[in-house]
Amino acid sequence: MLLSISNLLKISYFLSFFFGFIGFAVYIELGIAISPFRIFFVITTFLLILKFILEDGSFFNFLRNSIRYGWFLVILLFWSYLSLLWAVDFRYVPTELLNLTIYILFALFSLAIIEDKRDLKILVYIWVFVFFISLLVAFWEILTAKHLITSQYHPKNYEHNKYEVFIVTTKVYIPTSFYGNQNDFSTYIILSLPIIFFMVRNYLIKLPLLLSGIFIIFYTVSRANLIGLFFQAIALPFLMNRRFNLIYIPLLIISIFSAVYTVGYIANSPYPEFIKDERFRRFYGNIRNKIINTLKAREDFSTLIRKNLYRSSFEYFLDSKGLGVGVGQLKYLFENKPKYYVFYFSDPHNFYLEILAKFGIIVFFAYILFLIYIFLNTLNTISNPMSKAIFLSLLGFLFGSISPYSLVLFYPFWAFVVLVITYFMVELK
Repeated sequence: MLLSISNLLKISYFLSFFFGFIGFAVYIELGIAISPFRIFFVITTFLLILKFILEDGSFFNFLRNSIRYGWFLVILLFWSYLSLLWAVDFRYVPTELLNLTIYILFALFSLAIIEDKRDLKILVYIWVFVFFISLLVAFWEILTAKHLITSQYHPKNYEHNKYEVFIVTTKVYIPTSFYGNQNDFSTYIILSLPIIFFMVRNYLIKLPLLLSGIFIIFYTVSRANLIGLFFQAIALPFLMNRRFNLIYIPLLIISIFSAVYTVGYIANSPYPEFIKDERFRRFYGNIRNKIINTLKAREDFSTLIRKNLYRSSFEYFLDSKGLGVGVGQLKYLFENKPKYYVFYFSDPHNFYLEILAKFGIIVFFAYILFLIYIFLNTLNTISNPMSKAIFLSLLGFLFGSISPYSLVLFYPFWAFVVLVITYFMVELK
């Protein structure tokens, strides 16, 4: 029948996939805030259990695919619960463990729900549609200095923050879209650009999305993601045909020389007085400061805090004897037993160090092997546009992942894993 358990399950999962990007920008207040993603995840779980009961062999196939394609997720989930044995404090464990479990199961569930290329294509269409909405929100933020409730720049998020109360009384034109900060948003864009480039065929849709995404990365001046974008641009010709490269490579060379000239000009030029727009003034001042600090290897406040976060994370890892401090422990240690001054931050702002410090050397090596596994599988089928998109997205993410706050809270990473493992299952059997 039309609305079978399988069809209802897919609809519920696709809605979960969509609302995961939206996060708590939309929520239902029932004593506590509940996001649509959580609601549809519960519905998906219930329907999936029904499927396992009603369809012979479906649960066995799910377990087999989880081991074959989602092995890193299985290792991560197992170690997350194992790490509770040496936890020193449990105040942040329930929330972080719940979030991590939901995201891992959400990714693994895709291996029991996505069945063919059509289903995979729907996931891609949802990603592209959300990217379009995210850009609309970003430009609204730039034009109005208003933000969604999920943004760190929304005044409500600073009511009880003694460190940055000034944001309540000043305009912030930095776009964060559905995310907490501009770095998370820029990393999402880095993951998205190759998907847009290779999976959207209509140039009237593709070009505006690509140019807008690139503009946002430059506007936020997220250095890690600018580096990621640079390497994506350098790698792109190796994935394209000669006809494309005849146009692209000269444009790339011109763009690189223009960028070098622009960087030099901005570093040596004060703000042009004839431009009065406040948004541009702030953008110019921000990018000029970052260029000067980078060129002169000067530590600004942001760089100093990140350095201390990195040093602290690595020392916590050493203190754990290589096992990792465990789920919910990094936040506790940063807040209560800081190794160095980290302002009010409680996340490493670096996926690699977060995995190393929180989950230890075994999970860290499993993560590196998982990245290599993805690269090798996409290289072996590089003629497929989806393989090209995944390869280039992951290449940019290698650099962009030193920018977001936390692996556990960064939904686009889990959504990207869903695309990867379902693509491998459907296309690379």
